[in-house]
Amino acid sequence: MLAATPLEVREMSRFTWIEHKGTRILFGDFREVTRSDDLTAMIEEGKRVVKNQPPNSLLSLLDVTGLRFTVETARLLKEGMAHNTPFVKATGIIGLSGLQKVLFQAIRRIRGVTIESFATREEAMDWLITKR
Repeated sequence: MLAATPLEVREMSRFTWIEHKGTRILFGDFREVTRSDDLTAMIEEGKRVVKNQPPNSLLSLLDVTGLRFTVETARLLKEGMAHNTPFVKATGIIGLSGLQKVLFQAIRRIRGVTIESFATREEAMDWLITKR
C-alpha cells in the first residue's frame, strides 16, 4: 500500500486514503455538507489531492449521505468532476437518495465517466477493485 505523505494527511481533512483488499482508494467524505462554500472548499481540497496522481489511475469513493443537493451543488460537483476526470479511473458513490439520484444520473451522462452508485460502502469498494 502506498501511504499518504505527511503533507497530504495535513491537507486532507475530508479526504483519506483507504485500502480495500490490497487496493488503494481515495475516500471523499461529503456527509452532511449543507453550505455551498463548504462544498467549494472541499472540492478545491480534492482537486489538490487528485492532481498529484498519475492520469487514469485513481479509484475514488465518495460518501454524499446528507449532502444538500441544489442547482449550485450540482454545478460545483460537475466542475470538480471535470477537473478530476483525467486522473480518475472509477468512482463509487454511496449515500444518494431521492432527487440526488436524479441529479447523479444527469451528471453521470454529461461527464461520461466510470461512476456508479451503491447502497453500501462495501459494495462500492468491491466494485472499485474490479476497475484497477
